[in-house]
Amino acid sequence: MTVFIEVLILLVSARLCGELAERAGQAAAVGELLAGMLLAAAIAVVGPGIPLLTGLGDSPTVLLLAQLGVFALILQAGVEMEPGEIREASLDAFLIALGGLLLPLGCGFLFGLAILPEGEQQGAQALVVGIAMSITAIPATVRVLEELGLLHSRIGRTVVAASLFDDIMGMILLAILTAIIEAGEVPGATALLWLLLKVAAFFLVTGLLGAKVYPHVSRSMGEMRAAALELSALVCAALLYGVIAEALGVHWILGAFMAGLYFEKERIGKVVFRDTKLFLEMLTRGLLAPIFFLSIGLQLRIDVFYAIPVVLVTLTAIAFAARVPPFERVPLGVELARSGAAAADAGH
Repeated sequence: MTVFIEVLILLVSARLCGELAERAGQAAAVGELLAGMLLAAAIAVVGPGIPLLTGLGDSPTVLLLAQLGVFALILQAGVEMEPGEIREASLDAFLIALGGLLLPLGCGFLFGLAILPEGEQQGAQALVVGIAMSITAIPATVRVLEELGLLHSRIGRTVVAASLFDDIMGMILLAILTAIIEAGEVPGATALLWLLLKVAAFFLVTGLLGAKVYPHVSRSMGEMRAAALELSALVCAALLYGVIAEALGVHWILGAFMAGLYFEKERIGKVVFRDTKLFLEMLTRGLLAPIFFLSIGLQLRIDVFYAIPVVLVTLTAIAFAARVPPFERVPLGVELARSGAAAADAGH
């Protein structure tokens, strides 16, 4: 019964705040994050008096649904996109990802050096701050772009591709950070080269599986083909790609995305593709994604505001400034406005 009550609280809170956010002209994800923050505040204030709320943030049910939410969001993003869209945006996306990584990383690292106490681990701790500011959240990016109708626009394709590059770069940074903490030194060129080779191997293997193997599997289904069967096959492929990703030292998120990317209507038929995509979208947007975004807000630590308010506000301001440098604000705003207008026209 406790599990049902937890899910009820999470889903009602997320959907209610998400609906209010949409009516205010914001993405539903903003409201869902706010719902989690409000629950975190309620737990901090009255949690001890309500045992069910006290353990909500660490509930295995919440953690499981949040993980499923990430999986479903990334898989749906892959299904929505096409390999050609990613290829077309790859060069611009790489340059954007590089700039979007280096500037926040540098600002965060310098800020960490300024506020952290001196010691042997000061450099590694400052690097943690920089990495935390530089890594992009792919699920959040995809969800917001989709709700704004910009996922298939030029800027949407570029942002998604840049997020993928950013995730790979972030993985390399985390490998460097781990080596610094464990060995006390930056990994050598051989170790970094080996990591890059594993990343390349992942994309080669998953690309070949998606382009060469999956079409044969799909055709072999013949008359048994149906949306339910294709959905099962898609989920199995995403899980398999995730296992391959982890085995090669790549985050499983990239595996789920690649599995969805090669799920194309030309190979399985328009009707089955439409039904499968519709069911995945309803499951993701109606249940799993709202709980995932709420779970992020649920991790809010109210006591930090009282402990280091100046540091927190300064860090947030630096993160915003580093992510949207002044020379990009006007062009980006113009492109968003144009894409949004085009999406609105298409909707009518």
